[in-house]
Amino acid sequence: MSEAKVFLIQLDDLRLQHDALTDWLDSEERARWAKYGREILRRRYLAAHAALRLILGRVLGRHPADIIFRRNEWGRPQTQDGPAFNLSHAGPHALIAVGRDRPIGVDIETPDRRLSPEVFDAVASIAERREAAALGVEPDDRLRLWVRKEAILKAFGLGLSFAPKALTVGVRNADSTRWRTVAVTDAGILREFALIDLALPFHLCGALAIGGAVNCLPRVGFQRLLV
Repeated sequence: MSEAKVFLIQLDDLRLQHDALTDWLDSEERARWAKYGREILRRRYLAAHAALRLILGRVLGRHPADIIFRRNEWGRPQTQDGPAFNLSHAGPHALIAVGRDRPIGVDIETPDRRLSPEVFDAVASIAERREAAALGVEPDDRLRLWVRKEAILKAFGLGLSFAPKALTVGVRNADSTRWRTVAVTDAGILREFALIDLALPFHLCGALAIGGAVNCLPRVGFQRLLV
């Protein structure tokens, strides 16, 4: 796979919610699926993870049930022989990003999700708080900041064990046509991630991050999953 691909999934597609698809899930996925109290949440979880396995199965030439995940200490799933991938779901929608040789992270939120000013202050860097104070910040700006940081942290593979306020991704100026390089320092080691806002339908807010600088990115394709 010479390019990274991003798939937009409609989780209420009944073809992804058939009970038989639970046979594709491993024990950990089934345990999480069973914990959802509401039926609609169980079905959307099943749809998201069935879609992920379907995509990975096509890449690896395997049946979706034969995909074996190993999880790092923060719970991030990986496959032993690639590719790099990441899943994010919110409401009836999900994004799945798949790459080859570089860490990849994606995040999606529905427009009704609101990031309170208190949470914004907790996750924004000093530079971002100054930017917000100088320019003003709208609810959409706060949500965009969150998905940008989530995408990078997911590509980083450490989840929220790495403080979001240690990243500076900017508050304003959504731009789905321009990549930017975000530097992350961990234990004295500098890492770079390429970040872009995603142009998504239904007023969804999303971002994609890929390990490495902007000047050495793979080609990125966006598509819908065909079940």
